[in-house]
Amino acid sequence: MDYTKAYTLVVETDELVKMAHANQLHAVKLPADDEMAPPYEGTIVVMAEEGAQQIALSVTEGGVDATQVEWIDGDGFEGGVEGLLIAGRDRIMSLKRDLHFGEIRSLYDAEIDPAMQERIPAGPDWAARNVIFRRRELVVVAGAYGCGKSTINHYFGMHWCLGEGAKYEEGHEKEGQMREKPVWLCTWEDDPFEQKDQILRFVTQGHGLDAKAHHVEAAKRMQRAILHTRPEVDISRDFGWFTKRARHMNKKYGTNFFVCDPWSEFEHLMERGDNETQYVKKIMHELTMLSTELNAIIIVTTHITKSKYSDDMGIKPFRVADAMGSVQFGSSASRGICVARVSTLSGNRDHTVLYFDKVKISNGPNTMGKDREVVALSLHEDSHTFIQDLDATMDAAGAWGCAGGGKMDGSRKGRESNDNSNDGGSVINMARFTGEDA
Repeated sequence: MDYTKAYTLVVETDELVKMAHANQLHAVKLPADDEMAPPYEGTIVVMAEEGAQQIALSVTEGGVDATQVEWIDGDGFEGGVEGLLIAGRDRIMSLKRDLHFGEIRSLYDAEIDPAMQERIPAGPDWAARNVIFRRRELVVVAGAYGCGKSTINHYFGMHWCLGEGAKYEEGHEKEGQMREKPVWLCTWEDDPFEQKDQILRFVTQGHGLDAKAHHVEAAKRMQRAILHTRPEVDISRDFGWFTKRARHMNKKYGTNFFVCDPWSEFEHLMERGDNETQYVKKIMHELTMLSTELNAIIIVTTHITKSKYSDDMGIKPFRVADAMGSVQFGSSASRGICVARVSTLSGNRDHTVLYFDKVKISNGPNTMGKDREVVALSLHEDSHTFIQDLDATMDAAGAWGCAGGGKMDGSRKGRESNDNSNDGGSVINMARFTGEDA
C-alpha cells in the first residue's frame, strides 16, 4: 500500500494535534458541533481512545465522501492514541479500518467469538452425538400433531438446567454462577401441572413425593428454574410480545433457553402484501437476531403438512422444510429436528423417532453434532425418561434411509439387547445443580 498519499489525522484535543505535528504527522482537531470542519487532505483517519467509528460516521454527515474516512480506536494499542502518534504514519496506516469494518472485513481480520466457539452437550446420552448446542441457535422442531415434539423440547429444557448452559458464560460479570431461571417454556397448549409432575418424576426417578427429601427438594428447585406461560391469561401472543418478554426474563433471571410452542398458537401480524413465506422469513430472521442478542437458544415448534403424515403409525420420512406454511423454517434454522411417533418398529410399542435433519456446523473441530441420522426412543413414564431403543433405531434408520444416530455412532449394527439404563444419571446431575450430595 502506498502510504505517501495525502492523509489527515483527526484527533480530539489540541495536545494530540501538537504531538502529531511534533512527530511530523498531518493532524487536525475534531471540530465541535457548531464549528466549521477544517480542510481535509486525502485519506481521513479518525483517532480516539474508543468510539472512533461513530465519530468517523459523524464526519461523513458533513458531506465528506465515506470512502475517504477511516478510523482507529486507541484502546487496542499500547499507549492509546498517544502511542500510535509516536509509532508513526506507517503504523497508523496499517491499523486504520474502513468505516464499515464492523460489518465487512478481510479474512485476516476475522476474530474468534467465544460465544460461537462454546459447545454445550444437550444432556441425554442418546443426544451426545447429534445435539451439541452452540449458544445463539435458532432451532426448529417439526412433526405431526401429538407426536411428542413438546415433550422432547421440555426434556431438553430440563437437561439444560443441569448442564453448562445454565451457567453464565465466560466473560460475563456472573461467569460460572447458575442462572436463576434459565428456561422459559412458552407453550400455549401444554398443561403446566403435567410439566411440573414430569420434573418431579424425572428428578426422583419415578419415586415422586415418596423419594428422599433432598431429591424432592431438588425437583422443586428445577420447577422454580423453569418458567411457563399462563395460557388462560388474555394477552397478545404475537412475536413482538414474545421478544419483549424474552429480553425481560434474560435480564432479570438470566433466561437463555426459550421454547416457542407451537407456532400455530402465536398471533401472526402480517403486513399488507406479505405472503406466508415472506412473513415466516421475517420472523425467523428476528428470532435469529434475538438469539444472538441474548446469547440464547430459541426453539420454534411447528407442524408438518398433512401430506407428510403416516396413516398407519409407520415411518413416512420428512424434513423440516416440509413444515406447514413455508420452507423458510428449514432454510432459516441453525438446527432442524424432525419428530415422529411410530408404533411399527421393533418391540411393537410406541417410539418417539428423532431425525436430525439439519446442523449448521457438522464438520470440523467445533461441530454442533451429526445430521442426517435418526434415533428411536422409548419414554419410561414412571421416571419420565427417554431411553434409546437400539433395535428400533436400526429399523427407523432403514425406513428413513439414513444412518443410526445416538449410541449407534452412525453405524448400522446388528440386532442386540437394549441397554435400558438411566440416560444420564439425573440424580447425580441434579446434585451438581443443587450443590448437594446425592
